[in-house]
Amino acid sequence: MEEFDLALETDDAYSYNYDQRIEPSILNEFASAAFRFGHSMVDGMLKVYGLDKMEAAIDIPEIMFHPARMRKREFYDQMLSTMTTEPIQDVDNSMADALTRYMFRAGNPFGVDLASINIQRGRDHGLRPYNDYRELVGQPRIKSFDEFGSELGQKLQNVYASVDDIDLWVGGLLELKYDGSVLGLTFRDIIAEQFSRLKRGDKYFFEHDPSVNPGHFSPEQLQELRKVTMSRIICDNRDGILLLRQAPNAFRKPGVPENEFVDCTNPVIPHLNLMYWQE
Repeated sequence: MEEFDLALETDDAYSYNYDQRIEPSILNEFASAAFRFGHSMVDGMLKVYGLDKMEAAIDIPEIMFHPARMRKREFYDQMLSTMTTEPIQDVDNSMADALTRYMFRAGNPFGVDLASINIQRGRDHGLRPYNDYRELVGQPRIKSFDEFGSELGQKLQNVYASVDDIDLWVGGLLELKYDGSVLGLTFRDIIAEQFSRLKRGDKYFFEHDPSVNPGHFSPEQLQELRKVTMSRIICDNRDGILLLRQAPNAFRKPGVPENEFVDCTNPVIPHLNLMYWQE
């Protein structure tokens, strides 16, 4: 956030860092590889909770193309509760069978392999090898498969003729995590560069000042918008049948010190005051 100047302004201030020379479109590397790191974090099973206990454990492939559960009154709250309480998996060389063997199987014995699709997509989109992007973000190029460790290195050597053939999506997942991040430096920088371009290169970015943004917000509206958190969005869009509480930081583990569950009406999760949009 600091390196790429991604933090929002404070209070009711406008942003004045719009640069018309910056191309705000989505980077090929971002869309085709880096932002697909999340596929490695997916658990193949959804644990569905009631008010006080887990009621079901559902294999993801069993609900693909089978939306009947969505007709249950409590299902939406159950899914929100599941997604905000279950821990993520590490970004690494492992993916759930639900995504690599049974995805979209729709009653068939097997489905498609998301890992293979990701690799092929990168090639179809003409992405350069992983090593080129390592060099681009200031890292030394990988010279030997052994740099991935003996086990992973051997597996990579079995499928790639050279370390310079390793696909961006594959190499990015295997990269050592950077300074407490869930990602290595290559994916981290590609994603941060994309967010920076969206923020600085799009004149309609919500913070930009009236001289740039024809649809600008008022200072009071900006102050309200900056209060919005993911936890508030979840609380405001729940059905309120099962999901009554939420941790203030939806992106951190809930129910622990400094992120204890609170009622959705608690001011610890700020509300957006729509009075400033009243005409």
